[in-house]
Amino acid sequence: MLPASSGVLLTLCFPPFNIWPFVFVFLIPLLISIYYAGNKEEFCSFRDKKNFCLSKSALLKGFVAGFAFFFLLMWWVAPTISQYGNLPIYLSYPVVMILTGYLAVFFAIWAGFADFLLNHNNYKKNIYKILFLSALWVLLEWIRGHFLSGLPWGIIAYSLDKFPPFIQTAEIWSVYGISFFIIAFNLLIFFIIFDLNLSKKKKISYFAIILLFWVGLYFYGAYSVNKYSALFDKNRTIYAGAVQGAIPQDVKWDREFQWHTLDVYAKLSKNIRDNLPEEKIFLVYPETAMPFYLQEPTMLRQGIESIPGALNLYLLTGSPYYELDSNKKKNDRNSAFLFKPDRTVAGRHDKYHLVPFAEYIPFGSLLTWTRKFLPTAGDFISGDGVKPITADELKAGVLICFESIFPEISGELAAKGANIITIITNDAWFGKTGAPYQHEQFAVFRAIETRKWVIRSANTGISSIITPFGARTGQTELFKQDVVIAKICLMENKTIWAKYGDWIPLIFCVIIFIFSIIDFKRRSP
Repeated sequence: MLPASSGVLLTLCFPPFNIWPFVFVFLIPLLISIYYAGNKEEFCSFRDKKNFCLSKSALLKGFVAGFAFFFLLMWWVAPTISQYGNLPIYLSYPVVMILTGYLAVFFAIWAGFADFLLNHNNYKKNIYKILFLSALWVLLEWIRGHFLSGLPWGIIAYSLDKFPPFIQTAEIWSVYGISFFIIAFNLLIFFIIFDLNLSKKKKISYFAIILLFWVGLYFYGAYSVNKYSALFDKNRTIYAGAVQGAIPQDVKWDREFQWHTLDVYAKLSKNIRDNLPEEKIFLVYPETAMPFYLQEPTMLRQGIESIPGALNLYLLTGSPYYELDSNKKKNDRNSAFLFKPDRTVAGRHDKYHLVPFAEYIPFGSLLTWTRKFLPTAGDFISGDGVKPITADELKAGVLICFESIFPEISGELAAKGANIITIITNDAWFGKTGAPYQHEQFAVFRAIETRKWVIRSANTGISSIITPFGARTGQTELFKQDVVIAKICLMENKTIWAKYGDWIPLIFCVIIFIFSIIDFKRRSP
């Protein structure tokens, strides 16, 4: 029960519950079950504890904690693939269990190492245990975010999206680095309360370290806000709007509904212009907001062109796009087009990181049989890379749906000169579950990592505008036609994360591993 309790506590940190303080203690039940375990079975045959061994019991406990967390966090995948993938619900949940089982393996690996370090007689320095296990967690989250296309959903740091003062160091080492602090806090609290061999003096010093962390992170956050606020150039401002059409998914692709969709967005856009008659405006529509091929010279194309033309504004909208191969076959892309006030297209972004089993079937012919169970899986082709779309002084870095959960993509856009980050998505698939709120959490970190304003437009929500410090200036409700407007600054700065990316957290982890191993070797007979 204790390992599962850790998974439940961590789930409660995320939407729709948002009890984020639990993230600083969620590991304690799992650590108790490991630390106070009796006889442990080991994979290796050495019983003198002089060699590296992983306890089967600890691995299982970590797996249980991870499985409880990911299943409770991502249960909504089952009804989604059942409704839109035409997979019976009784088969959808086993698919989710396979996915969560894979993700739980990363928890199991961490728990195995935690057992080895906490119970190994020669590994006595708690400070190295804390540093090593915190760095190991970061490394495992990074691997999970990159291996097999990557799925960094549920990275523990995302639970702090509503607590910006703690997460400002993300501009240095991204969301992964924030996870390091969270795990360190969990371990420090565990040692203070449950380590019977820890002296009172040591406990006081550990408590002082926690306070030092809090004070340091708070003052770094205050310093960052002051630093980047000074860059807010009044001559480089523009009004930005996230437009939420709330088009129902069951009629979104109905040809007879296309003009209605266009009319909804035109009216919402006109209302914005009427309230800001003399201002520069940049509007962002959701992913595939225009459910037709914009490249074709149709009346619908003229209709969307008329919005930026008549209202004198910049407009970014999602729309499908295709290319013809040598056999005249259409190769579809999930794209975004940026229109200028003169009605011309400034540029196009093609989605670079596609969703496996939704937008394409991975591993080619090996998994084509899955189409029998996922008939709606598309045959999209990915974009050739990422770069900002430039329209006059506007340099928009575009993330389409799934791309927004990968910090390295927004980091690359910022490194290539983006002065604003836009996220367009269609989360109507997820209904009124916690998924749209969980998906929106990522945008807070994309803003801090790049120190750019983020404009997030979702078809049915959640749409928001986020400052470079991670504060939301506005947020919509689910399944409601609405807009969010804010005066933003086009930021030209480049953060450490934008310049160096993954190297910062990875090198940091390697340094900790080296020092920890040296200390362990020195203490081993």
